[in-house]
Amino acid sequence: MRRGCVLTIAACVLSGLVGIGQNLVAGQEAGQAPPAPQQAQPRGRVERELQRMTQNLDLTDDQQGKIRLILQDEARQLRALRADSTLP
Repeated sequence: MRRGCVLTIAACVLSGLVGIGQNLVAGQEAGQAPPAPQQAQPRGRVERELQRMTQNLDLTDDQQGKIRLILQDEARQLRALRADSTLP
């Protein structure tokens, strides 16, 4: 029984890896660039982080609004740091 569970899990992991690989290859064949890193979509990162915090902390609408502003400010500051060529 235990061996069956291990084989099932291994099959799921392998099929997931194959699916990811197919998506990457399909994107390259179509002439698309590989997926951009997180920093290319700060708004998406802000919303994902806000959603995660809302679920984990059970935030009210008012708290969500305040946290969204903080996360957006953080994203702006990070973009400015990355764009600053005077920093090493």
